[in-house]
Amino acid sequence: MRDKYRMSVDQDAAGEKREVGNTQDRPTEVFISYSSKDKDKVEALAYSLEKSGFAVWWDRALLPGDSYEGTIEVALKQARAVIVCWTQNAVASDWVRSEADDARLNGKLLPIFMEEITLPKPFDRIHTENLVGWRGNRDHHAYQELEEAIRARVEGRAAKTIPWRRKWITRGAVISFIAMAGVAAANVSLIKDVFFPTETLTASQVEQIVAAALANAGRQGMDLDDRGQENLRDALASVLQSADTDKAAAKESLMAGRVGEAADSLADVARRQAEAAGGAVTAAAKSYREAGALYSATNTDAAINAYRESLKLVPVSQNPQAANELAHMLERTGDIQEARSLYTQVLESNGKTSPLWKAKMLGNLGLMDEQSGDWAGAEARLLEAMEIFKTEGDELAVAKALINLGQIAQSDERWEEASNYTERGRALSKRINMPRGEATALANMGYQAMMLDDFAEARRYFSEAETLMQANNMKTELGLIYINLTRMLSIEGKQAEAEEMAQKALKVSQEMNVRMVEGGAYNHLGNLARDQGHYDEAELYQNKAIKIFADLEAPMKLEQQYRAFAMTAEARGDLDVAIERYTKALDVVKELDAPTAQASTQLEIARLYARTGEFEKSLELVEEASANSRKAGDARGIGEAFSMRAKISNAMGDPQSAVDAYASARDSYVEAGAPARAAEAMVMISDIAFQFGDSGVAQEALEDARELMPENAPLDLKSYAAISLAEARMMNGDQEGALAAAQANIDGLASAAKTRPELRADADLVMARLRRATGDEAAASKLFTRAASLMREAGDPFVQRADQIEEERDATPTP
Repeated sequence: MRDKYRMSVDQDAAGEKREVGNTQDRPTEVFISYSSKDKDKVEALAYSLEKSGFAVWWDRALLPGDSYEGTIEVALKQARAVIVCWTQNAVASDWVRSEADDARLNGKLLPIFMEEITLPKPFDRIHTENLVGWRGNRDHHAYQELEEAIRARVEGRAAKTIPWRRKWITRGAVISFIAMAGVAAANVSLIKDVFFPTETLTASQVEQIVAAALANAGRQGMDLDDRGQENLRDALASVLQSADTDKAAAKESLMAGRVGEAADSLADVARRQAEAAGGAVTAAAKSYREAGALYSATNTDAAINAYRESLKLVPVSQNPQAANELAHMLERTGDIQEARSLYTQVLESNGKTSPLWKAKMLGNLGLMDEQSGDWAGAEARLLEAMEIFKTEGDELAVAKALINLGQIAQSDERWEEASNYTERGRALSKRINMPRGEATALANMGYQAMMLDDFAEARRYFSEAETLMQANNMKTELGLIYINLTRMLSIEGKQAEAEEMAQKALKVSQEMNVRMVEGGAYNHLGNLARDQGHYDEAELYQNKAIKIFADLEAPMKLEQQYRAFAMTAEARGDLDVAIERYTKALDVVKELDAPTAQASTQLEIARLYARTGEFEKSLELVEEASANSRKAGDARGIGEAFSMRAKISNAMGDPQSAVDAYASARDSYVEAGAPARAAEAMVMISDIAFQFGDSGVAQEALEDARELMPENAPLDLKSYAAISLAEARMMNGDQEGALAAAQANIDGLASAAKTRPELRADADLVMARLRRATGDEAAASKLFTRAASLMREAGDPFVQRADQIEEERDATPTP
């Protein structure tokens, strides 16, 4: 595949290759004109453009002894693009207006609004990007439009239309969100306990005592997941139904809601039983296990010690329940290797004689595989476990297995399979009256719809899940629903509503003393603050989340939070701090022996080193990431490593090596069953080919992307690829093919006209330009009008683009 895309580089189209270093050691590419009174506002723009690789000139670059006017004249002549930063001060500045007029006459002018003002003539008739309130976020759409316009000027080509689109949610980001969102990642226990039935207790009795235990856990800063809660319920039932008079004090404490006191009493009972001879050793082991389960709601260290005492008295092969519960505790505290070892011991001993123990251990090991990113291994184990549950007639466990299989598929972005598994899990949960399972499935279905941009459907599922959770006192899960909604509102650009929802999640978590949800809420509040450029506020929230996850000894969440902090530092422009935080994240996952997570973090650090020009370090990290992905058998991770190598090669001025690496990435993604990522790699090849004037290679890559693109690929990617294909076909003389590609894009976005009108508007705009190019001015005018109308429907910040489209419609067509 990699040899297919050999580019014939047009150096005129490519422009001069840029060197990495001080931008003032190279000829000026971008000249910024502004009033000296606005220097603080302009500094962020100059910094961002330099980070984007441009040689930028502004007043601060003057050296001692330089002639002010002479230096300005040279810089203006050298510059390929002149950015005029319009403010009230700039309008009043003769210097700025003179420089703006010079740039206009020489075809270099790229004006921007930094304040809401009325421009003087003739500048009021020139398209001006709106950066009012911009705080340095390079993902801001207006900034991206400006950067593309500059790059086009510098590279001597026409600017490409940039559809309004979010940053791609790559796998690393999906893993990060799932880890913080909780509902999407919630692992439900795979099997109900088969040893201690609860028929003699009423449901209200059990739930009252469980509620007291959970409330106490919250006060202790602990958070029991579904499996922990089931272990607690089992121990409560066992103690309360016991005829052993030695446990009377523990029973009394439990009925009074004093769980910690009951655990201490059971531990004393176990010590006395252990001192006795004969069969009392078995009884002591059971009492220690019960104490361990109760301690899990009050004292993690005491719980682990109690379980260890149980296993000292009776080994794993005869005491699988204690081994299983200890492994779960160790898993939550980050001792992954010992936890896996205990699950494996139970599987190899009890699993040979008990199908249910085999299924349960396969399920637990599968969930561990999922957490480490080995989704293929996780799925294989869970499928085997589910078949056993079916044979044994355990529909409850089958339903839970289906929900977990849906979670694994969505983690791997196999959305169709995820939907199938989850819907089956939901239907079975509803049939057997398991509302917790049904609610979890609905929440996951909402997450899946959200990731596929179907926000209306996502809201419907989240609403149904919320109703069930409220009816079944699932307050922890409610907090997680609110966190998911926070993320969705943020994606939609509804920052105020997103912050309100995050505060709602925070309130629920603090009322319930559920610190895991509290940490997730702080994480999202930090992300929202970062997106708005409030970096100090973001770091305050993120430090709170880091402390919570460190206190809870939740390594995967802690790793993700370090990554979030690194993203904030990067957005602020402090790359050294960003690298330091990513390195902390890497240290965490190294302790977990999670090669897939290591690879993801290594690629982030490699990306940052590339931004600083330290390409050798960057490439070393890419090789380490690739090795980790190969170790894990992760074809997708290998594809990500190739993609990063491609980006670095392109930054180093070696476009052909970049194209080769993207082609290799494409093959790895196909092997991994990730066609959308494979298609995206082809789109990246086309972008490089366009940049270097090889429209033939661009079209070949885009035709391949069209074949690879799955139906459920993100709308942004599908639309951008279709628009690029139309442009490539037009450039290569295939007018009919260009129109067909543009029309296919319009048809494909028909259902998105209400939910993503800006995407449909971009599709109409491209078709309008093609119709105008073919001389069909009547059709073009209708399409321009419809595109403008759709942009207005999208509301802020698209209204200005609607005005621009109407101006383009009304302009005299170029012969």
